[in-house]
Amino acid sequence: MQLVASPDAEGDALLVHQDVRLWAVTLDAGTGTQMVLQPGRHTWLQVTRGGLTLNGLNLSQGDGAAMSDEATLELRALEAAEALLFDLA
Repeated sequence: MQLVASPDAEGDALLVHQDVRLWAVTLDAGTGTQMVLQPGRHTWLQVTRGGLTLNGLNLSQGDGAAMSDEATLELRALEAAEALLFDLA
């Protein structure tokens, strides 16, 4: 996962004037990653290539999923996959 945009321009991320962090996710087939969220946060995941699971929910290219008040997000690639993950207030 690579941070693309954030309100504090952390690392090489672009500066945005909103309470949002945008992550680019790239996973090889069979691999996964996990993200711990702060309480009260919302997420939007947009699958841009391939297929993956988000907390056990199967998603394919073009699919999106919204989640609120989840403590942890677990992503696992069913095939090589890319996605955008928005961590929102």
